[in-house]
Amino acid sequence: MVSSSRPIKVMKFEDLMQLVPNWLELPRELTSKILQLLGPVEIVRNAHQVCPMWSNICRDPSMWKSIEMIKGFNSPYNLEKIYMYAVDQGCDHVEEINVEYFATDELIKKIAERTTNLRRIRISKCLKISDKIFSDAAKKFSLLEELELSFNDLNKDSLEAIGQNCPHLKTLKFNRAYKGIKCTSYRKVNDFISLQ
Repeated sequence: MVSSSRPIKVMKFEDLMQLVPNWLELPRELTSKILQLLGPVEIVRNAHQVCPMWSNICRDPSMWKSIEMIKGFNSPYNLEKIYMYAVDQGCDHVEEINVEYFATDELIKKIAERTTNLRRIRISKCLKISDKIFSDAAKKFSLLEELELSFNDLNKDSLEAIGQNCPHLKTLKFNRAYKGIKCTSYRKVNDFISLQ
């Protein structure tokens, strides 16, 4: 066995803590950028509880320009409630919505009521949205530029409402849900419409 001739230096806890950076000393803008890398679930359930400064940053509407929750198929959390909270926090700062699996009429109504600057919406694999509610919501999406509706039960009424109320729309992707094919396993895009 080889032995080392150098003694092992033992540091006191206080000395060790001086080597660790204090996250609270980071500039607010940098902390905000770091927190934006988290998803809405992590921000709502964890980050805003860390300290008063992080809580304040998490409530800042600019944190919620883009709200994406796409991996929530078997989530143990009430994702619709978390998404509604995020929409309430972002209000008019929200520019992009991306949701899979759990959107309902209530969430679509909330998005339409609370956001006025939406540019992009992607709703996929959400079978609990009615044409009536989405058509009413489309009346409030006048700044919309990109819309993807994939594997939903929406029909021509929703498309007509979008066409009538979204004058800035440049891209529309529309895929219907197919009978006998589960949305969770179907990945091929069959119908694609691009408006130039």
